[in-house]
Amino acid sequence: MSQVLIVIVYALICITYFLKNRNRILIINILAHICQAFSFLLLNGLTGVAMNFVYIIRDSLIISTIAIWQKNTKYYKLLGIPVSIAWLGYYIFLKSLFGIILESILLICIIVGFIIENNKTKNYL
Repeated sequence: MSQVLIVIVYALICITYFLKNRNRILIINILAHICQAFSFLLLNGLTGVAMNFVYIIRDSLIISTIAIWQKNTKYYKLLGIPVSIAWLGYYIFLKSLFGIILESILLICIIVGFIIENNKTKNYL
């Protein structure tokens, strides 16, 4: 069940890196983090559960929060890179091969989404 939830999580998060509407990005991120918290609960990854609920309730993943509220979604995509790298480190710590694979796919989606948007606007940060 945890693997089903985590596939849903990563599908939702991947989608956000191709959206331009901030409200949709925020709603999908909240849904993804709720699913991810339950997935970590099933894996006995209590730190991951706590991090997700803190994120949902307190918005304390500052980089992610700042990124989501930017008017320019290019910043959301760019700032998603360090957040994804942090989660990748956590999955490595858990020795969760499935998590490592999915987070790596997400990181690729973030980078590709950023490159696509950056090429469309031709503006550099």
